[in-house]
Amino acid sequence: LHFPHGGWGDESHPDTAIAHLFSGYVLGIQPTAPGYRRFRVKPHPVPQLTWAQGSAPTPLGAIASAWRLEDNRFVWTVDLPVGGVASLEIPTGDAAAFRVTFDDHEIRRADGARTIPSGAAGIEETAGRVVLREVSPGRHTVVLTVVEGHFRESGRVAGATMSRSGHEG
Repeated sequence: LHFPHGGWGDESHPDTAIAHLFSGYVLGIQPTAPGYRRFRVKPHPVPQLTWAQGSAPTPLGAIASAWRLEDNRFVWTVDLPVGGVASLEIPTGDAAAFRVTFDDHEIRRADGARTIPSGAAGIEETAGRVVLREVSPGRHTVVLTVVEGHFRESGRVAGATMSRSGHEG
Protein backbone atom coordinates (compact mmCIF):
# COMPACT_ATOMS: atom_id res chain seq x y z
CA LEU A 1 0.00 0.00 0.00
CA HIS A 2 1.25 3.49 -0.74
CA PHE A 3 0.26 6.63 1.14
CA PRO A 4 1.00 9.77 -0.92
CA HIS A 5 2.67 12.64 0.91
CA GLY A 6 3.23 10.47 4.00
CA GLY A 7 -0.36 10.69 5.27
CA TRP A 8 -3.36 8.43 5.45
CA GLY A 9 -5.07 10.12 2.49
CA ASP A 10 -8.81 10.26 2.29
CA GLU A 11 -11.25 7.38 2.14
CA SER A 12 -12.43 8.21 -1.38
CA HIS A 13 -9.24 6.73 -2.80
CA PRO A 14 -9.03 2.93 -2.98
CA ASP A 15 -5.40 2.75 -1.89
CA THR A 16 -6.14 4.43 1.44
CA ALA A 17 -9.72 3.31 2.03
CA ILE A 18 -8.52 -0.09 3.23
CA ALA A 19 -5.74 1.16 5.53
CA HIS A 20 -7.85 0.60 8.64
CA LEU A 21 -8.56 -2.99 7.54
CA PHE A 22 -4.88 -3.66 7.03
CA SER A 23 -3.73 -2.25 10.36
CA GLY A 24 -6.76 -3.48 12.31
CA TYR A 25 -7.12 -6.95 10.79
CA VAL A 26 -3.98 -8.17 9.01
CA LEU A 27 -1.60 -6.50 11.47
CA GLY A 28 -4.16 -6.76 14.27
CA ILE A 29 -3.72 -3.36 15.93
CA GLN A 30 -7.02 -2.56 17.70
CA PRO A 31 -7.94 -0.14 20.52
CA THR A 32 -10.03 -1.61 23.33
CA ALA A 33 -10.36 1.69 25.25
CA PRO A 34 -10.41 5.37 24.18
CA GLY A 35 -7.05 6.87 23.28
CA TYR A 36 -5.44 3.42 23.07
CA ARG A 37 -5.13 3.37 26.87
CA ARG A 38 -5.89 -0.32 26.38
CA PHE A 39 -5.27 -2.10 23.10
CA ARG A 40 -4.67 -5.49 21.61
CA VAL A 41 -2.52 -6.69 18.79
CA LYS A 42 -4.23 -9.68 17.18
CA PRO A 43 -2.78 -10.41 13.74
CA HIS A 44 -4.70 -12.42 11.16
CA PRO A 45 -2.30 -14.10 8.74
CA VAL A 46 -4.33 -14.46 5.57
CA PRO A 47 -3.67 -17.23 3.02
CA GLN A 48 -2.53 -14.76 0.36
CA LEU A 49 0.40 -13.37 2.38
CA THR A 50 3.67 -14.79 3.68
CA TRP A 51 4.43 -11.60 5.63
CA ALA A 52 3.03 -8.21 6.62
CA GLN A 53 4.42 -5.25 8.51
CA GLY A 54 3.29 -1.79 9.44
CA SER A 55 2.37 0.59 12.19
CA ALA A 56 -0.54 2.61 13.44
CA PRO A 57 -0.16 6.05 15.00
CA THR A 58 -1.82 6.47 18.41
CA PRO A 59 -1.86 9.25 21.02
CA LEU A 60 0.73 7.17 22.94
CA GLY A 61 3.05 6.73 19.96
CA ALA A 62 3.20 4.25 17.11
CA ILE A 63 2.26 0.61 17.58
CA ALA A 64 4.12 -1.60 15.11
CA SER A 65 3.38 -5.18 14.10
CA ALA A 66 5.41 -7.31 11.69
CA TRP A 67 4.90 -11.00 11.05
CA ARG A 68 6.21 -13.59 8.62
CA LEU A 69 5.68 -17.27 7.97
CA GLU A 70 8.75 -19.49 7.66
CA ASP A 71 8.03 -23.15 6.97
CA ASN A 72 6.51 -24.33 10.25
CA ARG A 73 7.02 -21.04 12.15
CA PHE A 74 5.07 -17.83 12.69
CA VAL A 75 7.58 -15.08 13.62
CA TRP A 76 6.12 -11.85 14.98
CA THR A 77 7.70 -8.64 16.25
CA VAL A 78 5.69 -5.91 17.97
CA ASP A 79 6.64 -2.47 19.26
CA LEU A 80 4.40 -1.26 22.09
CA PRO A 81 4.40 2.35 23.32
CA VAL A 82 4.61 3.43 26.95
CA GLY A 83 1.34 4.46 28.60
CA GLY A 84 -1.05 1.79 27.36
CA VAL A 85 -2.03 -1.66 28.52
CA ALA A 86 -1.49 -4.20 25.74
CA SER A 87 -2.57 -7.75 25.09
CA LEU A 88 -0.96 -9.86 22.39
CA GLU A 89 -3.05 -12.55 20.72
CA ILE A 90 -0.83 -15.09 19.00
CA PRO A 91 -2.54 -17.08 16.23
CA THR A 92 -2.05 -20.85 16.43
CA GLY A 93 -3.78 -21.78 13.19
CA ASP A 94 -4.67 -25.44 12.74
CA ALA A 95 -1.63 -26.72 14.62
CA ALA A 96 -2.31 -29.80 16.73
CA ALA A 97 0.86 -29.23 18.78
CA PHE A 98 3.02 -26.11 18.96
CA ARG A 99 5.57 -24.22 21.03
CA VAL A 100 5.66 -20.47 21.66
CA THR A 101 8.59 -18.31 22.73
CA PHE A 102 8.35 -14.73 23.94
CA ASP A 103 11.61 -12.76 23.81
CA ASP A 104 13.56 -16.07 23.51
CA HIS A 105 11.87 -17.70 26.54
CA GLU A 106 9.56 -20.68 26.05
CA ILE A 107 6.11 -19.76 27.36
CA ARG A 108 4.04 -22.57 25.84
CA ARG A 109 5.38 -26.09 25.37
CA ALA A 110 4.15 -28.59 22.79
CA ASP A 111 2.43 -30.57 25.57
CA GLY A 112 0.30 -27.50 26.40
CA ALA A 113 2.10 -26.42 29.58
CA ARG A 114 2.29 -22.62 29.88
CA THR A 115 4.54 -20.23 31.79
CA ILE A 116 3.75 -16.55 32.38
CA PRO A 117 6.65 -14.65 30.81
CA SER A 118 8.54 -11.80 32.38
CA GLY A 119 6.99 -8.72 30.79
CA ALA A 120 3.37 -9.96 30.92
CA ALA A 121 0.78 -10.36 33.67
CA GLY A 122 -0.86 -13.52 32.35
CA ILE A 123 -1.18 -16.15 29.65
CA GLU A 124 -4.23 -18.08 28.49
CA GLU A 125 -5.48 -20.00 25.48
CA THR A 126 -8.63 -19.44 23.52
CA ALA A 127 -9.78 -21.08 20.29
CA GLY A 128 -6.91 -20.63 17.86
CA ARG A 129 -4.95 -18.14 20.02
CA VAL A 130 -2.45 -17.88 22.86
CA VAL A 131 -3.15 -14.61 24.66
CA LEU A 132 -0.63 -12.61 26.69
CA ARG A 133 -2.21 -10.06 29.04
CA GLU A 134 -0.77 -6.71 30.17
CA VAL A 135 2.41 -6.90 28.12
CA SER A 136 5.10 -4.37 29.00
CA PRO A 137 6.03 -1.59 26.53
CA GLY A 138 8.94 -2.05 24.17
CA ARG A 139 9.92 -4.38 21.35
CA HIS A 140 8.96 -8.04 21.72
CA THR A 141 9.49 -11.06 19.49
CA VAL A 142 7.12 -14.00 19.50
CA VAL A 143 7.83 -17.26 17.67
CA LEU A 144 5.26 -20.00 17.29
CA THR A 145 6.73 -23.28 16.04
CA VAL A 146 4.37 -25.97 14.79
CA VAL A 147 5.36 -29.41 16.07
CA GLU A 148 2.38 -31.34 14.71
CA GLY A 149 -0.14 -30.30 12.09
CA HIS A 150 0.14 -27.08 10.13
CA PHE A 151 -0.24 -23.38 10.76
CA ARG A 152 -2.64 -22.90 7.85
CA GLU A 153 -3.19 -23.97 4.29
CA SER A 154 -0.71 -22.97 1.63
CA GLY A 155 -1.40 -20.71 -1.32
CA ARG A 156 0.56 -17.76 0.03
CA VAL A 157 1.98 -15.26 -2.39
CA ALA A 158 3.52 -12.02 -1.26
CA GLY A 159 3.67 -9.53 1.55
CA ALA A 160 2.50 -6.03 2.30
CA THR A 161 3.82 -3.06 4.19
CA MET A 162 1.77 -0.22 5.60
CA SER A 163 3.01 2.75 7.53
CA ARG A 164 2.12 6.35 7.88
CA SER A 165 5.46 7.35 6.41
CA GLY A 166 4.49 5.98 3.01
CA HIS A 167 6.76 2.98 2.70
CA GLU A 168 5.48 0.35 0.35
CA GLY A 169 6.39 -3.32 0.16
